[in-house]
Amino acid sequence: VLLLAKSIDFVYEYDPNKPIPEGKENFKYEKVSYLDILSKELSVIDTTAAALLKDNSLPAQLFELGNGDNIVNAVRGDNIGTLICKETIKKSV
Repeated sequence: VLLLAKSIDFVYEYDPNKPIPEGKENFKYEKVSYLDILSKELSVIDTTAAALLKDNSLPAQLFELGNGDNIVNAVRGDNIGTLICKETIKKSV
């Protein structure tokens, strides 16, 4: 698993730092597929990185760098942030 330490805690349907489009609901992803990142243009990682992960079937764990314990938790395999893999699971924020 590739570890991706970012300034956000999860991958979201819409950027949590911007207004959500009228009539839409934001979701955070517990798991998000490579294809969803590419097709929905989720800007959490660039398209080249998403394509490389997909082509090599390499999962990536995205988590917030700001929490000092998260690096240790990610290395231990704790369930933090969003797993980028073959399938998608999302839930309401």
